[in-house]
Amino acid sequence: ARAPCGWRHCHRRRASPPRRCCIRSTEAPSFEDNGEMCGIVAVLTAPGEQAVGMLYEALLALQHRGQDAAGIITLSQSGRLCLHKDNGMARDVFQPEQLRNLRGPMGIGHVRYPTAGSSSCAEAQPFFVNSPYGIALAHNGNLVGLPKLKHDLLWQYRHLNTGSDSEVLLNLLATELLSSLPANPTKHQEEPESANGPFAAMQIKRSVDVNGDEGPSSQLTNEKVIDAVKAVMSRCHGGYAVVSMI
Repeated sequence: ARAPCGWRHCHRRRASPPRRCCIRSTEAPSFEDNGEMCGIVAVLTAPGEQAVGMLYEALLALQHRGQDAAGIITLSQSGRLCLHKDNGMARDVFQPEQLRNLRGPMGIGHVRYPTAGSSSCAEAQPFFVNSPYGIALAHNGNLVGLPKLKHDLLWQYRHLNTGSDSEVLLNLLATELLSSLPANPTKHQEEPESANGPFAAMQIKRSVDVNGDEGPSSQLTNEKVIDAVKAVMSRCHGGYAVVSMI
């Protein structure tokens, strides 16, 4: 399997993975043979800890996979999505002030090599949508049949603001998750049985109103996420890898 740092790509010519994929080095990195691949990373830490340090270190290690843009999005304990992204190398995009503002115990990051869309900073990743729940996504690869997917999303009342196929993937995932919700949700619906398993640990129930009632986030279960991912994969063909945060 392809490791996030691009082991297999680098392994084609070497008997062992290059040092820059595994540890930090004081030597200036070489960006030969970048293979037209972006770099993606996801980090989950214990509550109360900060994921941004590990995310930033990972992007530095993945820099050989894309030098066009870099971005990080985290989810704070209060449920706020904290995002910073821009064109350029990771070390230039993220200064101490930006890193301090990326709070929370979990997050995803991306370094971009442009293969679809343009090189505008608006196309830097991760992308996010507010509904349902609040979903962030970073993606590496290419989709086949992109015009049809975009056309389908338009008829599902989804607005695409960039030419990136990553935004298409994000909106397809949002559409599939939204389809699993009740047609007319109310905040007093009974909460389904709690989900167990590794994904349940990544859920932060943050939709709480002034009376302390949990919102629709309590309806997000492992099964609904798995079903949504299966539906997206059945519609999206090509070679790609995705990290997402809900």
